[in-house]
Amino acid sequence: MAACSVLIGCATSQSALKVSPVHAQQDSQKLDVTKQKQKADDLYKSGAYREAFNIYQVLLLRLPKDHELRDPVYVATADSALLIGGGGGKYKAEAARIYKKLAQRRQDGALSCQIKAGLYLSTAKGDPATIAKDCPDDARIWNAYGRTLDQKRDWIAALDAYMQALSITYKKGGNRAAVLNNMGMSLLMQGRRKEALDKFSQAIDLKPSAKIYKNNQRLALMLMGKTEQALDGVTDTRMAVLYNDAGFIAANSGDRAKAKSFYERAIEISPVYFEKAVANLAALEAMPALAPFATPGPPKTLPKTYNMAHAKAVPVPSLKPVINRRVPNLDIPVVEVQTAQITPVTVGTDQLAQNP
Repeated sequence: MAACSVLIGCATSQSALKVSPVHAQQDSQKLDVTKQKQKADDLYKSGAYREAFNIYQVLLLRLPKDHELRDPVYVATADSALLIGGGGGKYKAEAARIYKKLAQRRQDGALSCQIKAGLYLSTAKGDPATIAKDCPDDARIWNAYGRTLDQKRDWIAALDAYMQALSITYKKGGNRAAVLNNMGMSLLMQGRRKEALDKFSQAIDLKPSAKIYKNNQRLALMLMGKTEQALDGVTDTRMAVLYNDAGFIAANSGDRAKAKSFYERAIEISPVYFEKAVANLAALEAMPALAPFATPGPPKTLPKTYNMAHAKAVPVPSLKPVINRRVPNLDIPVVEVQTAQITPVTVGTDQLAQNP
């Protein structure tokens, strides 16, 4: 039997997935569509993306094509898929497919901004600044835009974007934890470690089960010199990864000495040969000195060695490390602009975290 569509889901037989218009109409009458959609919406808002996705799937199977809620449910299905598993893999690809299909036939209307934002978060194609201007009430896009500005070292504008995203989450809901995480990573890259730690702690308060935020909290503590507290209860393997990620952040903040000591410690502690830390150390020693990220002034272009490309959203796009290493955790998604999780963050890719 052919592989099942991510959107539709698997069944015991292919025929079980076929729903005629007549049956769809009958099923929609039996099903309390509004109630089920509200249940799925509530699950989505609580972070139970997979559960919400499953309910949206059922609704899509039963709703006739001309039902007024079909497009909203279709978009909600894509939004949920984008966030399952941190905004990556087959679910992200399915989300991109849905957004592209909807964008071809729906250029305006109430769902237009949601579709534009989702398309950007799932493909990283387009200009988040333009989308944010056209869709000023989408927290995911402002979160993604903030990460883009971080990569340009335009710190003030980035914080403004994150504040805009936070304001929207307070007024209309959304992944506030992902925004706080990305704001914390932005502050951490600037050397504002205490402020960053506060943001990570706030993100953890909102989502205690999110490992990416706890990883970023550990990184902030390490960079503040509170290594014992940061590494309490951590295995040697995980400790080596944290040292490597902390070295990456220190290097990008202009603290080469600390970065070097972190990379060396990562190599020393790792139970196995830590190729990424070795590569990062070599890149650091071969790279000309970087001014600290916190240095005021116009944005500067990073050396090609660092190739900090746009990542996922929420997550979303996220920073990529030197020599193809995993970055700490930024919370995308944008997508989260999830958005990657660096493992740790993802450098916690929801910066190390991503999400819409």
